[in-house]
Amino acid sequence: MSTQKGHKGKRSIQDTPVDLTKMQLAQQRLFALQEELSAGIEETETEMKEMMKHVDALQSTLGSTKKLVS
Repeated sequence: MSTQKGHKGKRSIQDTPVDLTKMQLAQQRLFALQEELSAGIEETETEMKEMMKHVDALQSTLGSTKKLVS
């Protein structure tokens, strides 16, 4: 059995024009999302620190006023 190979034409990047504005818009959106994510992470870290302060205070209060279960 013989197989025939089809002719493959050469492709050149010069053959097709490229519009970089879509790429630039996508990049701007990604940067905006990245900034939003960073701000959200910082906010969450701050909230966690505040929550841990309250948990520590509650643990301290309960530890001194209630009988602890082992």
